[in-house]
This record gives sequence, structure tokens and C-alpha cells, in this order.
Amino acid sequence: KAPSLIIEGLHLDLSEFGSWRQWSPEVQWQIDIKNTIENWYSSSSSMDVQTSGSTGVPKQIPLLKERMTQSARATAKHFGLQEKCKALLCLPCQFIAGKMMVIRSMVNHWELAAIEPSLNLSGNTQNMDFIAMTPHQMSHMLIGQDEIGNSKTTVILGGAAVSAVLQDQIKHLKARVHETYGMTETITHVATK
Repeated sequence: KAPSLIIEGLHLDLSEFGSWRQWSPEVQWQIDIKNTIENWYSSSSSMDVQTSGSTGVPKQIPLLKERMTQSARATAKHFGLQEKCKALLCLPCQFIAGKMMVIRSMVNHWELAAIEPSLNLSGNTQNMDFIAMTPHQMSHMLIGQDEIGNSKTTVILGGAAVSAVLQDQIKHLKARVHETYGMTETITHVATK
């Protein structure tokens, strides 16, 4: 089965010559998703990715697509995520975390649901197998609801440290939640807890 993107009622085929090519997004967060897909299928062996600036001055760095593919496969293997996995993209595709969610979906043949990156993820996590979000997004969600995902959902938290308070709140969730460590230069996470 081809990887797919579900966004605002559209169901797009993400294979190289899929229906995503006819998609004409008009808002920036969607344009960033399409640009990620276009860059992935370009003839270049690398993608330029913007660093966050947490370890120095923000800059564009090239990442080899072969290494990004290895990272995408390693994530699926590590968390036991199979083909047809339902994943949620709720991070901006301007940075590595969002880009890698799109790339993981294409490499591993997942069904990716994309929503506008925000703190309000309510109602979008229940039927997902895999979600990447920031600790801030998780904290905000826990204020508004008791549950995130379900017992089959894997959530990875990255981009900042997980506070002791949030760690305690996470213990009560059905979803399997992992704190991650990584950066743009390591092609997203390289360690999980």
C-alpha cells in the first residue's frame, strides 16, 4: 500500500508520482509539508534542514537522504511500527521533527494525518498508532483531557526536557510515552527514555 497524507478532508497518495503533486496548499504549514515531499523526491542526494538554534546560531545544514531513510526505518523498528501505521503530524515541517514525520510515513508506507501545528490537539490523537509532539503540547493536552491516544499509541516527546511534573502526569496515560533526545544534526532522536 502506498503511503498517504490525510489533510483537511483530502486523502493524498504520497508515492513519488502520487496525487500529492496536484495538491495546491495555500497556508504556510501545508506549503511546508508539500515542500518537504517535493524535496524528498528531488534528484538531490541531500535535503537542507534548518537547525533550531538551541546549540548555536540557526543555520541550514545538508542531511543525506540515505541517512534520513535509515533514521526513519530505525524509528519504525525501535517502536514496532508496521506498514499502514496511522501517524499524526502536529509539528511544523520547517524543522527536522516535522520533516521526519513526513519522511517516516513515505519510507515506511504509513497513513499520515496532518493538522495545523498548535497546542490544541484535542480530538486528533485517539485513533493514532504514532504521534510526535513537544512536551509543551503534551502538557496543554493533559489540561483539557484525561487520555491521549490509546493503549496501542506510541508518543514521542522531543524538542525540550520533560519536567518531573509532566513525567508524573504521563504515568497515568494508556499510551506508551517516550522522552527523546536528538537534534537536527542527528536527524532527530538518537535516544529514548
